[in-house]
Amino acid sequence: MMLTSGLLLANYLLVGDPSGMPVGVNKKVPGMMKDETKGKTIKEVYVLRAKLYIIKVYEEGKENKKCKGIAKAVIKNAISHKDYKKCLFSKENQYIQLYFTV
Repeated sequence: MMLTSGLLLANYLLVGDPSGMPVGVNKKVPGMMKDETKGKTIKEVYVLRAKLYIIKVYEEGKENKKCKGIAKAVIKNAISHKDYKKCLFSKENQYIQLYFTV
């Protein structure tokens, strides 16, 4: 992907970059990309739809999972990188049973 747009390029610059591009231009603009990895190299990204994606960072081996409407404990413990990949390529829905105590 070539970064030719000045606004898109501004998201990937670090503070103190000598190019003179403004940093954080897209910080709170809906629909624009934000730097969620803080400048780290991304190894894999699987985006199923808005607010449903996983980003795997190369250096740390960490995963940044987003799944709106699902409890954080379920995202952390029950949903894995393989699940996102399986849903994307096989186009099958995945169901997880949740138990809540009130």
